[in-house]
Amino acid sequence: IMTIVRSISVVDFFGRQEYPRVSGAIAVVPSLARAAGPVMASFVLLQAGSYRPVVLGLVGSAVVSLILFGLLYEPKPKHE
Repeated sequence: IMTIVRSISVVDFFGRQEYPRVSGAIAVVPSLARAAGPVMASFVLLQAGSYRPVVLGLVGSAVVSLILFGLLYEPKPKHE
């Protein structure tokens, strides 16, 4: 679902002309998170001795993402 939402959101906010540039810039953050996520989760697990902080951190980041997405304003229509 996120792939569909991201594609539509980028076009709605920035237009078709800017899609490749903006989409490429947006893709960097999830790529870094996918690379660093397992390492950070392992570090937290080793320090805490439990998966509970790992799961709470993941749930917390999901809630923050949901709130930030909800705060986005409705884009003005682009006439291209």
